[in-house]
Amino acid sequence: MKIAIIRVAAVVGLLGCGGSGFSTGVDPSKPLGSLNQNEFNQICASVQSWQSNTQDRTRKLSCRVSAVSLARVGATTDADIKLRCQQRYDECVARIAMRADAGAAAMPTTSCNKPPVSCTATVGEFEACVNDTNAEYDRILGMVPTCASLTLMSSAMLNSTNFRTMAPASCQALSTKCGNSSVMSGGNPTPTPEPRQ
Repeated sequence: MKIAIIRVAAVVGLLGCGGSGFSTGVDPSKPLGSLNQNEFNQICASVQSWQSNTQDRTRKLSCRVSAVSLARVGATTDADIKLRCQQRYDECVARIAMRADAGAAAMPTTSCNKPPVSCTATVGEFEACVNDTNAEYDRILGMVPTCASLTLMSSAMLNSTNFRTMAPASCQALSTKCGNSSVMSGGNPTPTPEPRQ
């Protein structure tokens, strides 16, 4: 059961925090259900900033997963599959750039709803969920071949289940402690790692 904290519609996205990871700057021992409005606003701003900073990597990985997955359709040689993969990747990245140039939001903006008092998970547990989700995305990223390394044989061994993320234990604990309450609108306080084009 997931609760809503971040809605990131692109896969494997919440990537790239690096360094010390995601932090809200709010006392990590503070229960989410007892945040005052200033603390919650600070968490919301941190999530929105983090989401904005990870969008480019998220979009490119989404394009990479899509390109690798679709490249084998009609490919007959290793050179052919590499070319098809790179063409699909370049087209995907170009579509995203055109939408961005046209002012379209590539990913929905996170809006915030203050958690109910019944949500006993702490700020630190929320931060751990976000950081553990980043690690899960990095795990997936390491499994997705680049177009340059793709071959007919390696593509035959790939399937969509290779790229499915697993909810980290920290996110499951967060969900258990907050139930179905909506912390951020969109429906999940666990970051949602699902790719899309």
